[in-house]
Amino acid sequence: MEGTVKFFNRKKGFGFITGDNGKDYYVHATSIASDEVIYDDDVVSFSPENSNKGMAAKNVAILDEGRELQSEENDITESKESSLSLHSIMFAGLFGIVIMWASAVIWLQ
Repeated sequence: MEGTVKFFNRKKGFGFITGDNGKDYYVHATSIASDEVIYDDDVVSFSPENSNKGMAAKNVAILDEGRELQSEENDITESKESSLSLHSIMFAGLFGIVIMWASAVIWLQ
């Protein structure tokens, strides 16, 4: 069967493929050919199988690459946003310490 990768989270190792029949199939990283990495909107071939959690895609192989570059750029953007958030929290904490120290110095005088 053929389908399109609906989304695939490489960090968590799973995602979903929408088959050409319109149904969604769960895909785990272990079901993808060992030398391939799938991205959102890739066209793939796969073997549909019933699992205890519903329909799953096995033996996934890429037929046509989708938006690989955009997915990689999204990963970089997410990483930068996480880093910026952490820096903002650290700055706010440091700023709070400086204010408390200055208040204590003024109060002790």
